[in-house]
Amino acid sequence: MEGAGAVCAAHGFGALSATPEAATAKAMTTAHRLAASQGARPIAAYPLTLIVYILSLRVALGSATVAVVTASGVGLPLLAGSGVHPEIKVLAISCGSIAFSHVNDPGLWMFKEYFNLSVIDAIKARTTYTTVLSVLGLGGVLAMESVLDALSV
Repeated sequence: MEGAGAVCAAHGFGALSATPEAATAKAMTTAHRLAASQGARPIAAYPLTLIVYILSLRVALGSATVAVVTASGVGLPLLAGSGVHPEIKVLAISCGSIAFSHVNDPGLWMFKEYFNLSVIDAIKARTTYTTVLSVLGLGGVLAMESVLDALSV
């Protein structure tokens, strides 16, 4: 738990910088320094991927854009001290943001009109296929992560 506290503290210090890039760089540098001083081990890759995926699920926030921005902001401090591939985390966040389509999603209304469905039928169909797409995408991301780990890239 000490490593997680160090990462959260590092993110707070980074927020005081003038630009987002400086904040990110400062947070990552501080997180690495604090984690090393406490003898923290890197966070395992798979649980971190699942965490950012779950954070990006738009069912809690309503909007895919808001879900992506929120998960990115919350996931940055976790990523800073982990030593895992940031590209994998971006893909996991993207997959999480497409799940659970509901009434405030403009795509749902287009889907409903194009296929001449009732609102209930459109919600059932679109939510089902976007959630399946999201879970399959997460499976692909986890597979890609294990390939990168096996290749030591």
